Formats: sequence, C-alpha cells, structure tokens
Amino acid sequence: MPSIVIYYDEESDIAYFKLSDTPIDHSRVIDEFRWADFDSQGRPVGLQLFNASAKMPLLKRKRIERQLVTA
Repeated sequence: MPSIVIYYDEESDIAYFKLSDTPIDHSRVIDEFRWADFDSQGRPVGLQLFNASAKMPLLKRKRIERQLVTA
C-alpha cells in the first residue's frame, strides 16, 4: 500500500506531501499556495503547500506533529 510522507518546515511554513519515491521531472504552480511535482510520465510525485499552518492547524500541535510529520 503506498504511503504519503509529510515534511513540514516550521520556519518557512511549508508542508510537502511526498506521494512517491519516483524522481521529479517537472512542477506546476496550481496557485500561489500550492505547487505539484510530477514524474516523467505525468504522475503526481508530491505537493507543496505554502502558508501550511493556516490551512492545516494540526501542524501547530507539537504532540500530533511528531506522530504525523517527518522533518
């Protein structure tokens, strides 16, 4: 079963959702808060979420963050 790994950088307030270990071929800007990464066949590899804590308040909870977010 594929897993999603979430990396969170508190200083820059950016969360990265890693969907695959496949190398990134290109990225697309979805909007000013989201970028998506794709492999050479156009499959999603990851998603960057800027201003992440405003959209995911869960990231501010240190106890839960240690369980869900890998840095």
